[in-house]
Amino acid sequence: MSNTTKKSIKLIFTLSASMMLLLAPSFVSANSDSLQNSQLDSIIYDENGNLKVGFVEQNPWENNFKDVNFNALNLKNSSTNIIEYEQFTEEKAKEVFHMQQTQQEKLNNSIVETDNSLENLLQQELITPYSTKSDLRSQFTALAVFAGTIDLVTAGNYLNHSLQDYPSDRVNNVGSSHTAKLSVTTMYTEISTPMAAEIRAAKTSGKSYVGGSGSYATAWSNVGWDFYLTYGKISYTWSAQNTGDTWLVNITISDRYDYTSIKPADIRSGLLSKYVDLANNYAAEAQNVGAIVPYNITNYFRQYYTP
Repeated sequence: MSNTTKKSIKLIFTLSASMMLLLAPSFVSANSDSLQNSQLDSIIYDENGNLKVGFVEQNPWENNFKDVNFNALNLKNSSTNIIEYEQFTEEKAKEVFHMQQTQQEKLNNSIVETDNSLENLLQQELITPYSTKSDLRSQFTALAVFAGTIDLVTAGNYLNHSLQDYPSDRVNNVGSSHTAKLSVTTMYTEISTPMAAEIRAAKTSGKSYVGGSGSYATAWSNVGWDFYLTYGKISYTWSAQNTGDTWLVNITISDRYDYTSIKPADIRSGLLSKYVDLANNYAAEAQNVGAIVPYNITNYFRQYYTP
């Protein structure tokens, strides 16, 4: 999540801090993952019934990519946001497929391994007194509260989660409301369409497994504001197994919730972009003194496709 276009504080940070501090703290604990799938329409459409920017009407796997002309699809140019893509060999795809299955089963059985990688970071000497760290957390907590009141529930929730010494990694399994919302973003369609094309090619060549991995640069235009202010450049891995006429597809989308400072020379000149970059740097300072603590986000998806 280290690119320059991310996180929950970027735009709303320019709003009045005094206004945010007056808000009830109950919003801080609001969990975006409690949203039911039946409420997806309010995520996808605005009050006038128009499709919001960054979303599609349906997860493409659910309609079996009926609107995609695979014969005309140029995989190399299917999305300029897809970068660093690697297509797996059949052997590696099989290995990844079974690994993803195991990870999902562990979550279903409430067996989640703890990541202690943050301890080294937290053992480093802070460069400012604890009071400064505490003050920064108060400010960002108020910001997270405010985000929850203006339909940036996920962004506020994930920012708030970082404001503790040992934040746990966030994992959203198959079927969670968080993954359901991600599955109707333009981003999810853009990474999924080439997957379906590769499955079709694998079927033709008689393969039983196929898969790959890559990265994707998020933007307001491909994930909407709430996810854009939560995720940066995401990483994804996918694998599929031929189960007969239908292929079982596992997809993992992951990111690191953290901030990287932008050099003064690289701060953009546009008014809105400048606010975004300056807010990002303020968050990076808060991270440097331990007020914001990085953690990992992992999302699991399971899809079915009949090529």
